[in-house]
Amino acid sequence: MRRRTTRTVAATSALLAGAGLLGACSTDSGSTDLVADAQATATVTVAPSTPVNPTEAAYEALPTLPDQTVTVEGIDNGLTNFERLAFNTDTGGENDTDTIVDRKVSDTDLAFQRLCSGQIDVVDSYTTLTQAQYDACAANGLDLVQIEVAANALVVAIKNETDVGGDCVSLEQLAEIYRAGSPVTSWAQVGDNFDDVDLTALGAPYGDSRFTWFGQAVLDTTKPARVTVRSDYVSYDTDRETRLSIVGNDRDERLASQERTYTRQRQQLATYIKQQTGVVRDARAELRTARFEVKKGIRTGRDAETRAADRARLAEAKRSLAKAEASLLSLKAQERTAARQLTVSKAAQKRIDALTGRVGYFGFSYYQVFENELRPFEVTLDGTENCVFPSPVTITSGEYPLSRPYLLTTTQRSLEREEVQDFLLYYLDNAKADLQTTQQNTGLDEAGQLVVVTDDQIATQRRWVTGREEPEYLELEGDTVTTGSGSGSGDGAAADATSSATTTASPSATATGSAGQ
Repeated sequence: MRRRTTRTVAATSALLAGAGLLGACSTDSGSTDLVADAQATATVTVAPSTPVNPTEAAYEALPTLPDQTVTVEGIDNGLTNFERLAFNTDTGGENDTDTIVDRKVSDTDLAFQRLCSGQIDVVDSYTTLTQAQYDACAANGLDLVQIEVAANALVVAIKNETDVGGDCVSLEQLAEIYRAGSPVTSWAQVGDNFDDVDLTALGAPYGDSRFTWFGQAVLDTTKPARVTVRSDYVSYDTDRETRLSIVGNDRDERLASQERTYTRQRQQLATYIKQQTGVVRDARAELRTARFEVKKGIRTGRDAETRAADRARLAEAKRSLAKAEASLLSLKAQERTAARQLTVSKAAQKRIDALTGRVGYFGFSYYQVFENELRPFEVTLDGTENCVFPSPVTITSGEYPLSRPYLLTTTQRSLEREEVQDFLLYYLDNAKADLQTTQQNTGLDEAGQLVVVTDDQIATQRRWVTGREEPEYLELEGDTVTTGSGSGSGDGAAADATSSATTTASPSATATGSAGQ
């Protein structure tokens, strides 16, 4: 920190010289009295001190952080949980360290407040700073640096192999779909490029982290609640339940897929029944004829052999009729079964058809597992242009509007501390592996839904921490806190950042500051 303090003192000799008194001492016999009189009446004037820069004073007054301790505060499920446990373990190997990571869970706003007042080293969060938080850091002369190893995203999707007329939605259109009091009941009301298909908005329950994140990102509210969303919003506790409500279930898919088979069966059975009805009709005619011949043989006195043949014919006619009628009854029973199955199949297809137009939001990694069932929307910030498809690349780069980076925010003041450097290097070297292990062990929970950044991004941030490359400090651009070029002057430079700061490339484009996690 550079402090510029000047002090000017007017010398007595200068005052005397200005009055011409020193010269009088050498030429005037009364000079001694004159000098004495001048000295008696002269006053020493001290120029007032230059006022101390308030930012510099605030920086000098920041508390001293404890040696061999890295203080971290932030979200409950942050990745630093893993690093704290590993880093604090005396392994006896190359990772052995005397440094202790003191990690506490706290509200993100409070954590940033404590960071900006110099009380902690690192904030563990999913958000960058708000303008007010940035201003608080700048007022204390603190430059800010953000480290990222992962990001996650929400994917807005409908059922795969269905179509509502459009593949891209803006944040404004999403807000109109989900907001409280929304009149939208058809996709045609969302935009001219969408079809007249019924729309149903689904998602996570109130209070869930996904609901909070979606409300903050889409509905522009700090603390989303039941009153934030439309009254007919349908919520489900898990991504799985939301998905099944959008895509249906396997049983319906199986039943609906058999509709054509059952239709064909009914048609075939109808033909068989018609044919068998003719067979029964003929058998009944034969039975009547056989009975007549038996009676006639008795009446006319036919010989015994002829009458025996008549009786055999009658018995055969009875057997044929019984067989024909049994076959007809079986065919009719099969037709009734096929009819019931066709009705069930059509009902299943009707339920599936009703799914068209249902829309929900999911964690990105969950979507990846079921991408064969879900059709994601591209998302844009500005109307129908610059539509961005959710992918690992667009998420970790920050291009996808519904992505958010997992961030560690620190100050240049803390970054100059060896213990903080050691911790951040350990974090950068191990968080990616820890994340992948967590995904394998825990599946699709919060940590499992993160997307890791590239090795090049990790390498760039390692150079920041080791001092081999100037970090990219956060700057204020309008009312948005964004990553800017290195200030080149260490702490104190934040106070000189202007609202017209130029944004440069960073390991990940940071999101606009918002309160909460």
